[in-house]
Amino acid sequence: MKLSIDSKFRKLLFWVFIFTSVFFFSNLGQDLQADTSKRIKIKPDLQIYKFSINKSSIRPDKSHVIKLNVVVRNVSPVKNCTGPFKILVEWSTHPKKSYKYLTQAGVARLCSDPHKIKQNMVKRTFTHSVPSGKTYYYKVTVDSNSNVSESNERNNWKIKKYFALPVLTLIRNPRINAGSIADRLPSCEGIDLIVKNVEVIRATSGAIFIKATIKNLCEGSCTGPIVIEVDESDFLGRPGGVEQQIANGIGSKAEFTMFSALGIANNSDRTYSYVVSVRSEGGCVEDASRRGNNSYRITVDPR
Repeated sequence: MKLSIDSKFRKLLFWVFIFTSVFFFSNLGQDLQADTSKRIKIKPDLQIYKFSINKSSIRPDKSHVIKLNVVVRNVSPVKNCTGPFKILVEWSTHPKKSYKYLTQAGVARLCSDPHKIKQNMVKRTFTHSVPSGKTYYYKVTVDSNSNVSESNERNNWKIKKYFALPVLTLIRNPRINAGSIADRLPSCEGIDLIVKNVEVIRATSGAIFIKATIKNLCEGSCTGPIVIEVDESDFLGRPGGVEQQIANGIGSKAEFTMFSALGIANNSDRTYSYVVSVRSEGGCVEDASRRGNNSYRITVDPR
């Protein structure tokens, strides 16, 4: 009987020991896990949220003054603050060539709050000048000196290009020597084509573009091709020019403006004189006595 009681008692002690051990080590693991989570900090993550380039103004030399707007945010999933760090801007004439230093700006402190996303951002603006007709590439890098230990170091830079579209300068008041107004009186049969108006545009390259408006003063209509011709006569009397078909006909008393401008090579260092003329090629007959008003003379002065 005594042996039986001792055996049962030993078994009871054994199971108590097992239960106590499991309970103890289970709590120990939880404590260790809790302590570990308290010790590990979630790192901040700086990233370029927005990067835009906008033209601010145009200088007398036709170069574009641009503004580079950079918005950086801290996207950490928990509340934290980091800083200071730098925002570096570099530029190049080709995306695969080395970038040159342009400028940089500092950020003293940038915090993260998942519930206040708009407050997790900071904006910096930079300026630069791009020559007319050129394309520049800009690289922006956040934390360029690696001062901040981040959870993701691969989203710290962006590249964007800007093309400085050549500026076209409107010459609003070219000197004009048009045909006589008396030659343009209506009330006539057949057709009478005139150049009613000429718009002159000059590009930064020196080339000029001419856009004409023509009109049929008479009652008749024309179904044949209508051609605009631009002839240059410089101070040495050398002729030269270009022509372009602008319509497939024109109706009675109708008016027509060229859809696209006609480009002409031009040296912007001296004065040029041009004669802009209109004519029809088949399909209609112009009044011979009125052809003297088909031309429109303009003079383009140096810039």
